[in-house]
Amino acid sequence: MRPSRFLIALPVLTALVVAAQAEDFITAKGRSVPLPDIEGMTCDEMNVTLTKIDLTRYRENAPTPHHSDDLPLFRYEKELAQVHFHACVMDTAKAEGGNDLRKSPEKQ
Repeated sequence: MRPSRFLIALPVLTALVVAAQAEDFITAKGRSVPLPDIEGMTCDEMNVTLTKIDLTRYRENAPTPHHSDDLPLFRYEKELAQVHFHACVMDTAKAEGGNDLRKSPEKQ
């Protein structure tokens, strides 16, 4: 039985996809920012990445990007911010015996 061309090309295609994911995102304004895989990032790495995204000024302090080409960056930033908040703020506060930040002060 001969392997199909697809099975032979699969490792090459997989490598190309991985390489493409590791590349920087170029904003509509031409600014470059790396978008590492969120899974496994430390809190410090998340902070650095969020800062780098902010420094591109792709949203110019608006709630959403001005250019539709920047929507993938916006979705990434939103997901990273949510993961960062839960992993680095909420879980850290609980681990240190702090207040549950989800409750109002009068209920604690």
